[in-house]
Amino acid sequence: MTGLREHFAGTAEGAKHYDVTETVVRRARRHRVVAQVVGAAAAVLVAASAAVVLTNRPALAPAVTEIDATRPPQPGRLDWLPATFAAVDPERIPDLPTGRDVGEGALIYRRDRVMALLTSDGNSYRVPGDVRGLSPDGRWLAYRVDDRLVLRSLVDGRTQTFSYTDLTGWSVDGTQAVLTSRMPDGRPPAVATVYRPDDGAARTVRVPDPAWWAPRGLSADGDLLLMPRRLTTATFDAPATTAPPEMSTTAPPQTSATEPPLPRSTEEPAAAAGTLAVPPSGSGFGIGFVDPVDQSARSVTVLAERIGSDDPVEWNGGVDQEISVRADTGGLMFQPLRAVQDEFKVYAPGDLFEVDPATGRPVRHFRLPPVTGRDPSYLRLLGTAPEGFLLGASDDGPWTQRLEVLDPLTGDRRTVLRLPDEILVDLVRGGRPY
Repeated sequence: MTGLREHFAGTAEGAKHYDVTETVVRRARRHRVVAQVVGAAAAVLVAASAAVVLTNRPALAPAVTEIDATRPPQPGRLDWLPATFAAVDPERIPDLPTGRDVGEGALIYRRDRVMALLTSDGNSYRVPGDVRGLSPDGRWLAYRVDDRLVLRSLVDGRTQTFSYTDLTGWSVDGTQAVLTSRMPDGRPPAVATVYRPDDGAARTVRVPDPAWWAPRGLSADGDLLLMPRRLTTATFDAPATTAPPEMSTTAPPQTSATEPPLPRSTEEPAAAAGTLAVPPSGSGFGIGFVDPVDQSARSVTVLAERIGSDDPVEWNGGVDQEISVRADTGGLMFQPLRAVQDEFKVYAPGDLFEVDPATGRPVRHFRLPPVTGRDPSYLRLLGTAPEGFLLGASDDGPWTQRLEVLDPLTGDRRTVLRLPDEILVDLVRGGRPY
């Protein structure tokens, strides 16, 4: 196989496709709700027009719900995490067996340069490659060996191999993966493939302005999620319709003669014709959405100041490139970096913010315990699960010492697994490596 995109191009006539009925129903339901809200708002507006308008004040942004999650954690359990985690000598960790069930995966960890899978029943197995992902349902492990991406079922031992391919994210239920071709010349891929490993069904999705936008996972509605690419000193030869500028880690992007100027204000930018808007350096970051069915695209801007990033260290508002999605509300979870003032200036993960995917505005603010000290303790968002937000907790430095679950309704936190010393958690279900 010479690449996932070429593979599916050659087999497009006979390829299986998703039954998109559920997606269409979800979208129709969402559109119907929006129409009802608009209708109700119009009625209120007509009634209000009879009153005398004394001032022309701008409408206030919706209030952000504040949730206190600063209370000390209580003991707890998650069904898919082992009750205890005993350290294993790296030399004695067995290889991941082929052709048989090992049980659902819980997390990936490293010890003495050995990368291992911890299963839900507490067993550890050495992973035979560079881990790229563990599905949210714990059934599929993705790792890379040389130029091949391997998807291995942990529940029946099946393997699927793709050449020059990478995994960039999952659907919230873990049944679909987002795959992209790894271009040999370093150019960004212009398409992504939404792939269902259980039966091989695939759908190719174009990436608008690929030099600017990079695929991630899928939204709760099944849209392909995009985030602005990390700025590098590389220049990409993208299609002539986008003509992206050279990108730098030290300066805002400069526009070219064929590309409309990027907005330079702190207001939400409007997308230029044929492109997705990208916010300027220092103001925040963008989130793009592409409907896999009709290929329509849209983007929203998340302003850094609205999610508590008062001192962003990168152009994307001081947040990581990952997107965690709540399956219940569809909200997008972010954790910006905050500057810790001590003898030295240290950046550490701050509070959690849930962002409305329709507007880019924060709707919930989860206040975490304050981060202080030269080697600060912190809570890092590792991913979302049906039980809540999974956090990696550290009491004295960068090493995760226990896993906690935060209840998004009450703000209560529970310690669900304590980790042995010298263990580095690389990822949990639904996450990707740091």
